[in-house]
Amino acid sequence: MKLKQAMSLLRINKFRPAFTLIESLITLTIVCIVLLLPTINYHQQLELQQEKLALLAFQSNWHNWLNDSFLYHEVRIISFNQQTHCLKFIDPNNPPRSYEQHLPRQLDCRLSRNFIRIKSGEVTPQTIIFVSAATNQEYRFKVQMQWGELIEEKT
Repeated sequence: MKLKQAMSLLRINKFRPAFTLIESLITLTIVCIVLLLPTINYHQQLELQQEKLALLAFQSNWHNWLNDSFLYHEVRIISFNQQTHCLKFIDPNNPPRSYEQHLPRQLDCRLSRNFIRIKSGEVTPQTIIFVSAATNQEYRFKVQMQWGELIEEKT
């Protein structure tokens, strides 16, 4: 009697549909794709964030250098070095106070002149352009006459 019940149970289990190896591979592939989707766009987002941070750092460094020149009534110079790909904030009277701001590789700086001279907080009007190779976007900063304030133009 028990043998018959066991055999009938085996027959019932034998005909149940099973989760095949192919179905499990398809499911695993779908799950992996869903989990990896955010990392595909990670490098583009990282480049965009680096650009934004570099531009914010430039604006902050500009205002600090302008205020420093005004407070000490001295000349300050800002230039862009193509070889090292960095902005140089130069204090001609005290070279140890000079520093550099390295830009991300995809961000290029174009100055209307070779350098920007700040004297006692006053600057001649000019345009500073940052061009992004990653997003093909152009960031324009106009230097306000005498005051030296940066006015960002949306492009």
